Amino acid sequence: MLRSEGVNDRIYMAGELADPITISGCSHSGDLFTIGYSSVLVGNKEELGEYLVAKPERLKRVFDSVRQEIFSCESCSDMDFEDFMKGLIEAKQRWLDEFPPLLFGEKSLYRKGVKLIERGEFAEAEEVLKFYLSHYENSPLTLPAMIFYAVSCICNRKVEISLKAIVQIMGGSSSELSNLARKMVCYLELFETAYRLITKGPGYSKDFFNHFTDLLLDRSSRARGDTVIFEEGNKSNNVVFLLEGSLKFLKTNRSRTSLLFTIDAPNSVGEIHAFTGGSWDTTVVASDNSRFAVLSDEEFLDILIDKFPQEGFRLLEYLLGYFRAIRGF
Repeated sequence: MLRSEGVNDRIYMAGELADPITISGCSHSGDLFTIGYSSVLVGNKEELGEYLVAKPERLKRVFDSVRQEIFSCESCSDMDFEDFMKGLIEAKQRWLDEFPPLLFGEKSLYRKGVKLIERGEFAEAEEVLKFYLSHYENSPLTLPAMIFYAVSCICNRKVEISLKAIVQIMGGSSSELSNLARKMVCYLELFETAYRLITKGPGYSKDFFNHFTDLLLDRSSRARGDTVIFEEGNKSNNVVFLLEGSLKFLKTNRSRTSLLFTIDAPNSVGEIHAFTGGSWDTTVVASDNSRFAVLSDEEFLDILIDKFPQEGFRLLEYLLGYFRAIRGF
């Protein structure tokens, strides 16, 4: 049995119990019991990685386990944005104390921007906070101001601008503001795609992409004009390898379509969606003359584990990172 804060205790095995082991970690703690002929692996990330890479059948089992964990995880998409904004506004003065302004005029601009958000004057708030950020970019108060700037952009349906601000906040050193920024991604209805933008992907090696390009070249397709590969709202179990050209990520919000970002070859996309079984939160478009190859999740995983287990472990780390992100760790 493992216990985790905020969720029910989970029993992974049942039956004759023997040889209890107490374990603890940053997010789980409890008693572990072995059943019958059992083995327990203990080691740091590098040691466990070496073991799994050398044992592909074990790596496959870990992938299956992680997939089930992600399936069972609840997202935060049902949070109320007005309550979220209310919490931010209540923290405005505390942040002034925690992140004291350095220069004359900062405090008044910051307060004016927040006051305009309170009044619902979001276009004016965006302009004031944008002016603040362009003039006081090195101030400690910049990150709280950027939080409110991102809120105003969300309310003004400027998804691409708000996402850029959110990514900047998440790269900051403040854990509270970084966690708030992560929650804001939910209000943009971006989950897997935002994580892909923030992390830049699983981080496969160049050799892996070279081998995979040779492997897939004869079954690849070339885009004739902009070609939709994944469409927002649709489910897909495919992973796409971009061999040449670029992919664009588009988001539609209240009939307004925004270009969030692009990625260039060699690259891949779709790993998280394929393993979670969720609907795409963006539309992915291959630019004219780009070359790409499409694989099902099972085919991709089989090739990865059998031929490139080291890269399979990289993907496993990537999926676990996403799991932690959506759980709010």
